[in-house]
Amino acid sequence: MTKKKFLAALSTAAITTSLLATTAFAATPTIEWNNNGGTAQGEGSGEVRLPVIEVEVPLELPFAVNPYKLNLSEEDGTSITDQIWSDNYMIINYSEVPVAVKTASKATPGTDVALETAVTINTDTGKHEGTDPTKKNAFLGMQFGKTIAFANDAYTVTYDALVFDASNVKDEATLQAKGGLLLNDGSTATEDVTFVLDIPSDTNTAAGKNAAAFKYVGVLNDSTTDAYTDEDLKVTTVYTLSVLASDDIDATGTNDPKGYEAAAAGDNGQGAQNVWKLK
Repeated sequence: MTKKKFLAALSTAAITTSLLATTAFAATPTIEWNNNGGTAQGEGSGEVRLPVIEVEVPLELPFAVNPYKLNLSEEDGTSITDQIWSDNYMIINYSEVPVAVKTASKATPGTDVALETAVTINTDTGKHEGTDPTKKNAFLGMQFGKTIAFANDAYTVTYDALVFDASNVKDEATLQAKGGLLLNDGSTATEDVTFVLDIPSDTNTAAGKNAAAFKYVGVLNDSTTDAYTDEDLKVTTVYTLSVLASDDIDATGTNDPKGYEAAAAGDNGQGAQNVWKLK
């Protein structure tokens, strides 16, 4: 090796040693490596990687109170005469990880409104008449989407068909079996449902795995002497979010989310998509 090349190699080695020494001993840069060796101490510190959490929940939840079964549809050729009716309300997970969203809902009736626990059908008129003739009687609930799909920039939601009579939906249990829950007087208690929502991806989003949907349902007595008002039925829903680990939902879809099991008889939201309950 020529003298020139040797000096160049020494210069490169000196620069490298200087960088290493400065990195390892930032507080004492005068410490140098040499032919006698040396010691150095390094420190590692954890940098927390937190996921981005973004979940869309509806906060304005109006519903129609339609005791006389007027046509609520604004489209020609269609008819909506439900006594309790609302749009679909969506809960959508846009986060980097799965989430669980618990909804705790309760109804607050007006002073002259009775919230019913059963559908009472008059055999002559075929209408719900309620159990308290001195009050407006409402059988009020929420129903959750049975299937959810996303295509052409829009969600499509289907629900189990509801028929309110003595042979079909007639009480809390039969409403639960159709993916619903019954809203009793919630002055002291709430009716809860938990959704476990996967991360958004082309596959998950198309299959609705990152979304949930609900609407309001029910029947009213229309024979009351007092007209219904906008203050007669109020519902509040509180959302509680829990963050799950990325592998808490089985990618194959063959197992329950970790720590959860399917809603069964006696549970709210039976058979609805992405509805689970804690084990």
